[in-house]
Amino acid sequence: MALIASVVILLSMPMWYPEGPAKIDNLVVPLTIFPLVWALMFLHACMDTKLIRVAALSCGMSLVGAGLIAAKFNGLIS
Repeated sequence: MALIASVVILLSMPMWYPEGPAKIDNLVVPLTIFPLVWALMFLHACMDTKLIRVAALSCGMSLVGAGLIAAKFNGLIS
């Protein structure tokens, strides 16, 4: 679940991360941050004692990212 949530966050990051002067920052930064996001979610899953809390965080972040992606494809976000 940590990998799936990290990929969804990676895919939705260009929607909310601002473009830089070269207009590539919203593509480069998510690719460089992806290992950090995955590692943090994986460590949280390993260290937390309550599985429901881990599942809720992973599902919540995945739903927010999926909502941003769906809004972009439906034309709600330019």
